[in-house]
Amino acid sequence: MPTYYFACAPCEKSYEVVLRVADRKDPQYCSKCEQLLDRRPEPFRARTFEPYYDEALGCDVHTEEEKQQILRENGWVEAGDTVGGSRNIETSANATLLDKQPLAGIPYKGVRTPDEDFNVVVESESGVERTVRLGDLPTPADLVDNKKADDAFKTPAEGTAE
Repeated sequence: MPTYYFACAPCEKSYEVVLRVADRKDPQYCSKCEQLLDRRPEPFRARTFEPYYDEALGCDVHTEEEKQQILRENGWVEAGDTVGGSRNIETSANATLLDKQPLAGIPYKGVRTPDEDFNVVVESESGVERTVRLGDLPTPADLVDNKKADDAFKTPAEGTAE
């Protein structure tokens, strides 16, 4: 049900009232002075999106829908803060914080194949960083078998051979 906004002129009190659409024209009264309330316009809400180059996707992203489609096609799930994204949440002193990157003129080329894979740096629980191929990291389906997921993040010092 939609929220409607009302105001009482004599006591200057504002109200947000959840009403059925069919009841939106029914008179509403102030709970303080019992005067008839004036209906106010609803606040205007608009989602805006500024196109940018997404370094994780490896392409320019022009709309939120396009980004979600790329993630779905590749079987990926966005990680991080679902409201603010995963940017600028690193707190360590040597962190490199990135703002959204300007468009790079790189279009989305479809689902990535292992031949088009690239290297990423992962950090183990002990804090050791190493470079691995993105295709070697576990997919959501692999996470059912935790052994592969655990092995992907172990370093040779932690018991796996390279």
